[in-house]
Amino acid sequence: MNSKVDTHVHTYFSGVSNYKVLRFPESITKPETQVDCARKNGMNVLCITDHDAVKGAFEAQKYAKQFDDIEVVVGEEVTSADGEVLAYWLNELVPPGLPIEETLDLIHEQGGVAVAPHPFSFYVACLRDRIMDLDLEGIEVINGGHVDAFTNMKAQTVFKEHPGRWAPFSGSDAHSIYTTGYNWTEFEGSGAEDFRKAILNKKTIACGQPAPAFKQVQWSIEVVLGAQKMLLKSLAGKLEADPDNPLISKMLSINDVKKIGGLIGGFLYLLPPIPFIAEFAATTWLKKKSYTLVNEIDTKFLTERDQAYKICVYVPVEFSDKMMDAIDEVVDPLYPGYRRAFSISEVTGTWKPVKGSHPYKGKPGKIEKVQENKIEFIVKEKDLKRVLMKIKEIHPYEEPMIDVSPTYAWKSML
Repeated sequence: MNSKVDTHVHTYFSGVSNYKVLRFPESITKPETQVDCARKNGMNVLCITDHDAVKGAFEAQKYAKQFDDIEVVVGEEVTSADGEVLAYWLNELVPPGLPIEETLDLIHEQGGVAVAPHPFSFYVACLRDRIMDLDLEGIEVINGGHVDAFTNMKAQTVFKEHPGRWAPFSGSDAHSIYTTGYNWTEFEGSGAEDFRKAILNKKTIACGQPAPAFKQVQWSIEVVLGAQKMLLKSLAGKLEADPDNPLISKMLSINDVKKIGGLIGGFLYLLPPIPFIAEFAATTWLKKKSYTLVNEIDTKFLTERDQAYKICVYVPVEFSDKMMDAIDEVVDPLYPGYRRAFSISEVTGTWKPVKGSHPYKGKPGKIEKVQENKIEFIVKEKDLKRVLMKIKEIHPYEEPMIDVSPTYAWKSML
């Protein structure tokens, strides 16, 4: 049995981000809220990895102990002098700002596990090619916060070039509940200890895809609204000091002029359609930049092609899931980190059974119309015969309609 874990989640303990002239909360989400959200998303394990902080992770772990369907791993996204690194199974804070080698030593001295997040990001601090000479247990091959075409693709390419070297990770990098649930890591077993064993044995499976851009807009609106409320309370003298809350501490530390400036800037940002314009501008820049970088990737895997086949099979709507499950059982995954990869479209099938036939639907001599799903997928050449035999074996139709077309699949995806 496989279980699911979100390996990269933030709470308000991640503090305030400083990006050029901008200052905004990384997250306003409570640790307890992230636990509740993870349970709703079907996660069996949750890793709280705040920026240079572990208090939120310990609070989440304490809160989760009342439930029997989820465990929390205490983690931290450590800002080393050479880039960010995820640390898991920590007992205490790993201080930021140290050389990456020293940072990794401190993680491992605690019995922790170290993973490179978004290792090839071009706009977030990361380790890049340093991962090749560092003692890392895993690397993120899918980061849910990176919607660009380059970062995850580059990580997956490097991962496949070095099979067995790292455990593959897929983490949401969620700073809000809005961006959770779109990607996760799977492992065999049921709890945090089984997850740890899967990492050390390099048996994890990276699943899902980054959260859609619209969800990033929701996150930005959420943090701006949350900051606005705290600024207003602070100006009114109603924001109570809380040394354990880094956001409140930050709000109380700035002067009234800056608070008023923050309120004005936040108000302007929230005016429709500014949040969407800002997201469109950011997405456009990411696409342009990532397109340039993709073309610079070592293409030796992309230029070699393997024979593959595109299969199209028509089944009654109510039989679709059974058909896809059966096919998935007899093929090797075509895409890294994904199973059950199909394209489905609704069609209307029509036929007239003749005398002596035994139709699944309809009667001999009468024209029948049936709502069907057209299921399309690609298989490797070695799986073709086995897949066709499985389709024929379980298809409810006496004479199923199956199309097979030769094609090519990039080696990097096989």
